[in-house]
Amino acid sequence: MKSRLSILLVMVILIPLVFNISFAQDNCESLTSGDWDQAGTWTNCSGSTPDATDNVTIKAGHTVTQTAFSQNMANLTIEATGMLDDNSKRPNVTGNVVINGSLISTGSSGRWNLKGAGTTVNGTGSVTTDRFKFLDDKTILSSTDLTFTSGFGLDINTTTTELLKIINDATSTTGSSSSFVDGPMKKIGNDAFTFPVGDRSIWARLGISAHPPLPRNILLNIFILHTGIIAPTLL
Repeated sequence: MKSRLSILLVMVILIPLVFNISFAQDNCESLTSGDWDQAGTWTNCSGSTPDATDNVTIKAGHTVTQTAFSQNMANLTIEATGMLDDNSKRPNVTGNVVINGSLISTGSSGRWNLKGAGTTVNGTGSVTTDRFKFLDDKTILSSTDLTFTSGFGLDINTTTTELLKIINDATSTTGSSSSFVDGPMKKIGNDAFTFPVGDRSIWARLGISAHPPLPRNILLNIFILHTGIIAPTLL
């Protein structure tokens, strides 16, 4: 009697598993004073030090010094008595900025790149750095009481698409020859206001008186040509 050997072929179908990997946004806080690139400076950072998706808080009493030429973060908060030194580097912030302490530069070539359209600047602290560069439109909130002083050059650079907006009821000093907005800025509301503007190395502030409520805001830019031309625009 012949026996029959039946062979069962088992087909294994390998189905690739697709993993949806997302990167968490950490709320990195300074643990002590120190360099930005040292893990011991931070707490709550899964990547040891902040990366581009993380929110960064410089806690009260701490001084953190930037170390890489271009370090990135999402939202930035500097608590009262906290200090962040850009150390002549060019960090990027893509979210909201709150400065209740100090943002300084100990060199002559620092530049803060403020990115993130529709984000805000707020705080009651001070900024002493080479340059604030607006790479997207930013709104200065009415609760802001920041003092901008220039250590080496112009403070704030804007364009018509990278606009600095001052919200209704907010105020500003008139600026100075070493500290003004180089480019256009927009004032929302109908209050009296002095625009702390200029063009390159020339400070040329311009004031407007209070006016009746109108469905308009003031967009202003200063162009310096020989005797000086002022170009305000009603929106």
